[in-house]
Amino acid sequence: MKKLILLSLLILLILPQAAQAWGRRGHEIVDAVAARLLEEKKHAGYLKGHEFDLGYYANVPDIIWKNMGDDIYKIEGPQHYIDWTKAFDKAFGSPKDLPVSFDEFKTKMGDEYKYKLGVAPFRIHDMVTRCKQLAAKLDRSTQGPLLVCLGELAHYTGDMSMPLHTTDNHDGQLTHQEGIHSYFEDLLVDNLDPQLKVAVLDRARSLFDTHVAKK
Repeated sequence: MKKLILLSLLILLILPQAAQAWGRRGHEIVDAVAARLLEEKKHAGYLKGHEFDLGYYANVPDIIWKNMGDDIYKIEGPQHYIDWTKAFDKAFGSPKDLPVSFDEFKTKMGDEYKYKLGVAPFRIHDMVTRCKQLAAKLDRSTQGPLLVCLGELAHYTGDMSMPLHTTDNHDGQLTHQEGIHSYFEDLLVDNLDPQLKVAVLDRARSLFDTHVAKK
């Protein structure tokens, strides 16, 4: 059971590549499809009744946490993106070379470090650690919190697959395309539903066989 839960973490990290979905409907797709994959591929029958739950928890960061007042929003907002700028190029060269440690990241950025530029990779790292801790002592008392953790984790991994969450031109404001963010992540996804969810599931099955099944 514990190994299965840890495997679900891996699925949540690769699945957004297939989903390309980041609004409320998109985040729900990421989590629900991850649960379905575990049911099919690893016989995780216990997740069969929790697909909806995981999809619900995936929207908690946007629907609840971002609406708890301006002070909370200032902390929560930058955890959903990283606005890659020339300062990041200078410090790291490539996103692949970002350090795992937030302290190392902050040190290498030096005077160029600004929280508002985003810290999503480090939010993901912290949540992976939290989910692993819950999975390591999995029992009836921790199963609920673990499902919540996995659902919320998938939100941030999903956000990082959205191109406008990884650029300082996050709403097209630098190219006179204001409003493209919500058009791309909400309007298009909503209009592709419900066929999108089926397409995502098919693609996710292929990704699972390529990237996960061999591990």
